[in-house]
Amino acid sequence: MSTVDLPGQGREKKTRGYTRVEIFLYNARHLRFVTDEISKSIKLYESDLSGLKALNYENPRISGGGSGDLSQTVERIEKTIDKMEHERIKALENLLTMQCAVQFIADKLDDQKLRGIIIARYINCESWKAIAGTLTCAVSSVYKLHRKAIQLLNDDYQEEVARIIRIANGEEEE
Repeated sequence: MSTVDLPGQGREKKTRGYTRVEIFLYNARHLRFVTDEISKSIKLYESDLSGLKALNYENPRISGGGSGDLSQTVERIEKTIDKMEHERIKALENLLTMQCAVQFIADKLDDQKLRGIIIARYINCESWKAIAGTLTCAVSSVYKLHRKAIQLLNDDYQEEVARIIRIANGEEEE
């Protein structure tokens, strides 16, 4: 089983490598956060844009005031919003593909609890604490169950999971 180092968010202390399954699941979860951030940024730009468009420049200028023409600024913000919207749509398409692949991967697990942990963590992006609350167990138990699920996926379903990942990454046709 090959492993790859996955750069963490300040978690460089971990010394073990990550398997292809773990990297794929991490990327699927991370992509959800990326699409959410793009959506938030678009909303902020749209809010700024509506504020600029609401300003009334018909009143006489006060001496010493700058130019009242914001058309270039408005146009630049509109272009930025369009570009970000295109990025968001592309990211959402990738997210949907990855979430379908995660569902296929999770469905390989016979144990419903293990399957639920994979789905909750990597499709629904729940925290470990939230998953533990749903399962009414300790967070440490969720970690152990998660590790068991990953181990099963790596050992028992390695070829099937690898194929699903290749298809999701566009490396192979169905």
